[in-house]
Amino acid sequence: MALANGLYLASHNLIRGLPQAAAVGNLFRTVLSIPLALGINALLATVLTTYGFAAPEAALQPYAAIISKFASDCVAAIIEGLADRARFVHMRLRDYKDKFKQLFDTYSLLELLYPQEDATRLLETPKTLIANLGGEKRDLDKILIVNALDFLYFWMYQPRARTVLERALRAMSLEERRVFLLSQYVLLREKEISRLFIDGLVGKKFARALSFYLSHAHRYLDDIQRLARKYPAAETLSLENALLAGDSAKPGA
Repeated sequence: MALANGLYLASHNLIRGLPQAAAVGNLFRTVLSIPLALGINALLATVLTTYGFAAPEAALQPYAAIISKFASDCVAAIIEGLADRARFVHMRLRDYKDKFKQLFDTYSLLELLYPQEDATRLLETPKTLIANLGGEKRDLDKILIVNALDFLYFWMYQPRARTVLERALRAMSLEERRVFLLSQYVLLREKEISRLFIDGLVGKKFARALSFYLSHAHRYLDDIQRLARKYPAAETLSLENALLAGDSAKPGA
């Protein structure tokens, strides 16, 4: 019965034009479901025997198709769940790679704009930083804010974002981690960020986006600070390699 179900699913996938890998996966799923179906059937037979059924096999026979389908779906949930996890991790690796590049490129511009100062110390005072950058007419203040909002959105809504960010934090050097954490504290500037939303950062329908930012920014900052504390020393793998490989509190902390 399991083999018949697998052949049906595979042929159905091929007729619909789905990738051949999906059809092969359904056959593989069927093979794995056979021992599971036998185990479920044996368990149910034991339960029926315990409650006095003289012929549990006969009682279970009408439900053979249901048991087989249930076992097949359980195996499919595991296989497809792992496949979805790998797909989402790959997508988040790509997203974070782009965001970290933008973040550190912006930090490099800060160092060029203020060669006599420590750029990380500028990041420690978001109010002064935004005021100064607004006068530079380079939109660096908006870039910093938008990057931080993107990191916030990833953390709160994107599947597997927390897994990938934890991996990235674990691989960062202490200096990279400091730059990242301090750059996120620009989210504390609620007045300036609210003004950006009102002025059309996400279009005319900004109410939900603004509410999302105001509701989650502080919790996000606490979460990433707590996450960073789990890894007091950076590992040997670099941030760039960690994001490329795919397998592998307060400001100033």
